[in-house]
Amino acid sequence: MSSRETQCGLGPWRPKFMQFFASKKVYMLFYGLIGIIKGMQYTYLSAMLSTLERKFGIKSKETAYLMSGNEIAQILFLFFLPLTVKVKKRPFWCGIGMVFTALGLYMMALPHFITGYNQLDTMVKTENKVDLAKQGLCGSNVHLNSLEGACAEDGSRVVDWLGLGIVFLGVAMTGIGNSLFWCFGMVYLDDNSGKDNSPFMLSLTFVFRLIGPTFGYLLGAKCLTTYVYPGEDPGYDESDPRWIGAWWIGFPIIATLLILFSLPLMLFPQRLPKTDTDASRDMKEADNLLSATQKKERDAFLPALKRLLSNKLYVWNFFSSIFYVFAFMGFGTFIPKYIEYQFRIRASRSSGVAGSAGTAA
Repeated sequence: MSSRETQCGLGPWRPKFMQFFASKKVYMLFYGLIGIIKGMQYTYLSAMLSTLERKFGIKSKETAYLMSGNEIAQILFLFFLPLTVKVKKRPFWCGIGMVFTALGLYMMALPHFITGYNQLDTMVKTENKVDLAKQGLCGSNVHLNSLEGACAEDGSRVVDWLGLGIVFLGVAMTGIGNSLFWCFGMVYLDDNSGKDNSPFMLSLTFVFRLIGPTFGYLLGAKCLTTYVYPGEDPGYDESDPRWIGAWWIGFPIIATLLILFSLPLMLFPQRLPKTDTDASRDMKEADNLLSATQKKERDAFLPALKRLLSNKLYVWNFFSSIFYVFAFMGFGTFIPKYIEYQFRIRASRSSGVAGSAGTAA
């Protein structure tokens, strides 16, 4: 049983050729690549905000509610956090979390195929520039620049609630996956690293987190230069206000990459075959415990939480992270849209500028 705990595979399937990959470096490679890909999803969604507002007929305030689905799912996950103490094969559940995230990303692309685009479907193509300027405008003083298919009788926008709900559920599913990824992945890396190497290995994960958002912005810039129906020529380019970029393409691309790299992650053993790690020492201590009472006290969640909250360094770092999120999240989320409207540039270019600024920072 103890040898199986350090062997790659699932269940009784533990092939010999796979045991070569049961190392900290290989795990760090897959975990880092997944961190880069996962970091792309948030900034890609941020780059699509102005396009999503036009597609679903919503305002920036409602877009913020849409983005909050990720945080809401992570907060609800806190109620299940005590159960994670009993999880043994953490890489497997880390990979399951990434599959959840991938399913959520696939779901976020579904409105493109389900609900369509009223403002594009009701548009009449014409070569006359005068007719082109007047075509499709609502007879209302509220939204003079709205197209007829996207307007109600009073001139207000028609909100695509079905598509919006699908995207919100998809964002919430990515939040569940992200919680599993960080709760299990980081702990597994820390437990299987010595005290001397653990800070260095954990710092590498944060480096990977900084690379991913840049690629997300660049992918968003590329997708926005493509028409929402790839292969179809609408007769105008991105400078036209009627242009809607292919906002949906990036979601299945990121989801597919996540699945490709998360499946090997599930095959990692319960602990890596090293003798000088926290995981190996914990196993020795567990074997030396004489009574069930001692084992129960060792795995108790509330006493461990009390000890953690009594650590002043942890508490101050915790509040520092909270203030950092308050200061940065709103800015980081809406910076592509702000650049687009403030400097009157195309959505694809504002996404590229935001990604370049993030890389330089």
